[in-house]
Amino acid sequence: MAERHPLLGIRLDKICCIGAGYVGGPTCATIAQRCPHIQVTIVDLNEARIQAWNSDELPIYEPGLTQVVQECRGRNLFFSTDVKKAVQEADIIFASVNTPTKTKGIGAGRAADLRYIESVGRTVADFANGNKIIIEKSTVPVKTAQALTRVLEANKGPQSYWILSNPEFLAEGTAVKDLASPDRVLIGGNTTPEGIAAANVLVDIYANWVPRERILTTNLWSSELSKLVANAMLAQRVSSVNSISMLCEKTGADVAEVSRAIGKDSRIGPKFLNASIGFGGSCFQKDILNLVYICESEGLHDVAQYWQQVVDMNEQQKSSFSSKIISSLFNTVTNKKIAVLGFAFKKDTGDVRETPALQVCHMLMQDGAMVHVYDPKVEKEEALTEFKYHNLTVDESRLKFEHSPSAAVDGAHAIVVLTEWDEFKKLPYHEFYATMMKPAFIFDGRNILNHGELQKLGFEVHAIGKGRRPDGSLNMLPPATPGNTPITSPRERKQAATVDGKHPVLGIRMNKICCIGAGYVGGPTCATIALKCPHIKVTIVDLNEERIKAWNSDNLPIYEPGLDEVVKACRGKNLFFSTDVKGAIEEADIIFASVNTPTKVKGIGAGRAADLRYIESVGRTVAQYANGNKIIIEKSTVPVKTAQALDRVLNANKGKQNFWILSNPEFLAEGTAVKDLDDPDRVLIGGPTSDEGVVATNILVDIYANWVPRERILTTNLWSSELSKLVANAMLAQRVSSINSISLLCQKTGADVAEVSRAIGADSRIGPKFLNASIGFGGSCFQKDILNLVYICESEGLPACAKYWQQVVDMNEHQKEAFSSKLIASLFNTVTNKKIAVFGFAFKKDTGDVRETPALTVCNMLLQDGAMVHVYDPKVQKEDALIEFKYHDMQVDENRLIWESTPQKAVDGAHAIVVLTEWDEFRTYPYHEFKALMMKPAFIFDGRNILKHRELEEMGFEVHAVGKGRTTDGKLNVLADSESSKKPASSTAAAAETRAAAAAATAAAAATVDGCGASSGSTAPSHKKPSVEESLRSTTGKVVLVTGTAGFVGFFTAMKMKARGDGVLGIDSFGSYYPSSFKRSRAEELEKAGVLTVDMDMSDFESLKSLVVKHKFTHIVNLAAQAGVRYATKDPHSYIKSNVEGFTNILEAARLSDPMPSIVYASSSSVYGLNEKVPFQESDRVDRPASLYAATKKSNEMIAHCYKHVYGLSLIGLRFFTVYGPWGRPDMAAFSFAKKILAGEPVKIFQGPGGTELERDFTYIDDIVAGTVSAVDHSTLSTKETAQYKTYNLGNKDPVTVSYLVDCLDNALGQKAKREYMPMPPTGDVLRTCADVSLAEAELGYKPTTPLQDGINKFIAWYKEFFKDGMNKEMTEYVPM
Repeated sequence: MAERHPLLGIRLDKICCIGAGYVGGPTCATIAQRCPHIQVTIVDLNEARIQAWNSDELPIYEPGLTQVVQECRGRNLFFSTDVKKAVQEADIIFASVNTPTKTKGIGAGRAADLRYIESVGRTVADFANGNKIIIEKSTVPVKTAQALTRVLEANKGPQSYWILSNPEFLAEGTAVKDLASPDRVLIGGNTTPEGIAAANVLVDIYANWVPRERILTTNLWSSELSKLVANAMLAQRVSSVNSISMLCEKTGADVAEVSRAIGKDSRIGPKFLNASIGFGGSCFQKDILNLVYICESEGLHDVAQYWQQVVDMNEQQKSSFSSKIISSLFNTVTNKKIAVLGFAFKKDTGDVRETPALQVCHMLMQDGAMVHVYDPKVEKEEALTEFKYHNLTVDESRLKFEHSPSAAVDGAHAIVVLTEWDEFKKLPYHEFYATMMKPAFIFDGRNILNHGELQKLGFEVHAIGKGRRPDGSLNMLPPATPGNTPITSPRERKQAATVDGKHPVLGIRMNKICCIGAGYVGGPTCATIALKCPHIKVTIVDLNEERIKAWNSDNLPIYEPGLDEVVKACRGKNLFFSTDVKGAIEEADIIFASVNTPTKVKGIGAGRAADLRYIESVGRTVAQYANGNKIIIEKSTVPVKTAQALDRVLNANKGKQNFWILSNPEFLAEGTAVKDLDDPDRVLIGGPTSDEGVVATNILVDIYANWVPRERILTTNLWSSELSKLVANAMLAQRVSSINSISLLCQKTGADVAEVSRAIGADSRIGPKFLNASIGFGGSCFQKDILNLVYICESEGLPACAKYWQQVVDMNEHQKEAFSSKLIASLFNTVTNKKIAVFGFAFKKDTGDVRETPALTVCNMLLQDGAMVHVYDPKVQKEDALIEFKYHDMQVDENRLIWESTPQKAVDGAHAIVVLTEWDEFRTYPYHEFKALMMKPAFIFDGRNILKHRELEEMGFEVHAVGKGRTTDGKLNVLADSESSKKPASSTAAAAETRAAAAAATAAAAATVDGCGASSGSTAPSHKKPSVEESLRSTTGKVVLVTGTAGFVGFFTAMKMKARGDGVLGIDSFGSYYPSSFKRSRAEELEKAGVLTVDMDMSDFESLKSLVVKHKFTHIVNLAAQAGVRYATKDPHSYIKSNVEGFTNILEAARLSDPMPSIVYASSSSVYGLNEKVPFQESDRVDRPASLYAATKKSNEMIAHCYKHVYGLSLIGLRFFTVYGPWGRPDMAAFSFAKKILAGEPVKIFQGPGGTELERDFTYIDDIVAGTVSAVDHSTLSTKETAQYKTYNLGNKDPVTVSYLVDCLDNALGQKAKREYMPMPPTGDVLRTCADVSLAEAELGYKPTTPLQDGINKFIAWYKEFFKDGMNKEMTEYVPM
């Protein structure tokens, strides 16, 4: 008898798919292949289609599909027209029918036609003989499930139905590959216990081959919307780069270079950035138009217009390309033969739906051309069907499909490449040229051909995004792109440069740099160059005396984390700040121009064009003071062709000198500028393509190569480099505006923008960065650069491109105004004389910059409505804000704008809290205390979506957030609690557990697991302790056991993983190595975050095994250990018991689990023992431990290797270097020293032989946790075939002396330590630790970001707050060994 689900009562061994098309066929054939225990029947009323599926000639072409079908067909895969039988036999039904765009009626041309989805509902209701799960596999508009439910409910008998959304993310041509190894599988369902159980049934099916962490679950509406948004954002990337290609053709930039440069930005990524004739296919245009229609239906007309621009730009690109063909062929193609290579919308498919070839061929035929098409997979009948669908009249005598490319080309005037088939790259174009009319043209609509070679053959070549020279040839770069293939080796250049101290070709001195402009870009950039290049003298000059004084003081004129340390390390050595511009220019021959380029405020281009007065001034100043040849480097953000203007200024004023201008745009994010400079995604250098220009470029390449890997240093021509900065910022801002536009739709429909962002961010073609919905973007760059781009497009006669990019700014303004309007409307439509507390005024966290901050618009609208606005921002002063208000001509009543020194003062008596900057401290405020101070009802408007909304609502706040709708009772439609319960189940028994958990939601807080009581403190906690089920709820597919959660690293790791949606259960024995009360405090904090810590000793193997086997964890993160080096001399047996026996028990328990979890475990830098070579690398020998602790950690690595080799356990070991931070171990230096300094007790600092100081690679806890979580995400499945054995260093790669640590503590505490230096005792300490983290950087994306002083400041802030009422007796009396 078939297995039935214990809660839903459905059979689990049969699946029916209604619809045998592009989606249903490949998807369910793959399910049959991967799940041989499930019978899959695909049904369709189209008999011819079903016959084809049952033949050797499948009805659709997809690489690899034939093999999949032939493997399963007749075994557990069947194709049939008997819909009734299939529906009755199977209780899991996929709806994979067509959802075309409506062609008539309301919404024609945009809305989805859901007649076939409705038909599925009626068919299932007619034939159903029991409960059914119906899965929307088709692409549908948001809320389709609601309509389908109404159809089913209105026609059902006693059956129950559960509807799931499971959108497909297949790319035609790679569908089989996409199904076999998807980026993610998205499943949306209802949030009831039965809805969760139904979702878990589908999770279990996919989990037969898809790693559970790639299976995402959301609510129904978020899932339905995510597919539309994903396709819209992919299409948007295509339209965006195509709009830039038009500008490149006008300006001389190369779109391929621009794409390469922006694609190296990890926030953007390289995919879908190939300029082309435009996008096609069945999904992109249909889904965007559907999205447009939904927005219009919901009254979001600005959002609709925003997305309509993506389609409009695509049409513009096709039309522009077609017009270029005709105009190039002497403005007529009448009776000319045109060879078209490719008709499918992309390679490796025969699909012609919405293909760009349609419009191009139609325009050519309308102009009288004879169009001869060759496509290896498309027949003429398919093309004619698509022409007819679009109501395009075709004279069939002028459209001929050829069976070979040579037949298409023979006698043709031009070849037009419209599909990127690989075979087109290898065709014999030299032979084609001989058979064609002359002049012979090639129009490459996909940029796949070798244009230089084709021009040598005699072709006149036209390509996307490449301009033309006066002689008509393409404006192509030399074969060796400047800088990528240096004309000499770095060593040869260095030796040559020593001749008379000058460069042998350019005659410039290379040991001095001058930077004109000491602002946000010039200061940090050239300070970093000084730090990384101690052999180069760097002088930063500015006419602003106050600014230079500040740079020479202890209070720098700008705030950037880590900048103080960089400047102080170099200032007075090889870094100088001065107002002597003349002297600096005369002394240095390499000059950075880092001056401001604001938007013009008057005259032509006001409000959009860049004001280049300061760049012009640099040119005149350099020409005036130059005493020799100079390289001038544009570091400022400038419009394309600025170098040309600068060159004119220089050459009009020069003497005998030569000048070479380079473009080297900055890609710094305020708040992380020092980190961005230290470890950039890429450095972009544009220069002239002359021999001397290449040499000049290479000089700058060599400077950066002192610390930047050469593969990250990209070189282009000048125009491409200048344009790339504008495009990069425009595309980043576009991502922000795009997700913000979707947040407005989410608020209307009940979807959750956070879930939508997570779903589309898991798509590797899109990526997760810059997808956090918010009040809008700000800062000095985004808006300025986009408006500059808009102005350039207008100036170059590209109004459609200008309109396209203007929409990004318009949407940003709309978002800020919509948020402000919602705020006022929620406060009973008036804020007159109401106190409003504003948290944050800076445009982003970790900076004091207020330029273009969204807070400006919000506060101004509140003030205009009569509010009393009280602002708290940790880095912004009122004077800064007033200057920005004035710059934007906003009239401010200063009596109504009050700056507060504490958040409590801002909140006291306020009607609402408005969060406008995502400062980390705002997340941890005591909002329960704030509520008591506020007027009632108390409101919170979270403009950054950083707060815990459900907790705030439970406190009594009325919470409003970006991209989250409201329920009928006025509360946020928050999914955090209910949705997190939808963990991907490890078996069908999970449904019964879910039902039991729902019934026991109000059970006692104390929970027991396998006979082991959960942890508790000496008094009952004031919060509700989570149950095991609650702790393990997951929205990511990861269900993780973390050992040592009451310890330092375990505590933060568990907190981080739970916060992102993982299911996390902790265990800890609460040992007495240091005060257990402190450990229990950590455990209580975790309970508040929803993580339960079970009181369990890892030496208790039976209990541990029972826990691991029962809960089928996807991952185990083993962080429990007996810590400390010196303590081993006192209690060596505890190390063996915990670190060796306990670790082995973990591996044994994991081995006995089915499936086996992947494991990440903590090793230690101590394994390097007595090694003297630094930095320590993972490949170094580690067989000379200096302590028993180190020996046990080394044994862990050896045991791990054994379990990988013998059993197939997948293991990653992490060698932690000295970790510190809030909640740190009391025995560690930072904690114990702080305690002693505050108590006035001496601090003991150990020294090695000869008085040498100990050095440690102190690493901040956030960096360690980021590396640990990344290791979890990069772990492979524990099978013999996939298991891995890896070891990584996680450190700060910046060792300092212990004395320097004490200096940092002195600074943070404002109190000097009493220092006692003494010889290092023989207890196992080593002289120095230093991590080489290059392997972790390359494979885990690990990047430590916290300088020691910053980390110590955070630690001391926590320490003072945590112990503000004093330490308990146990902590007071604790003395570390």
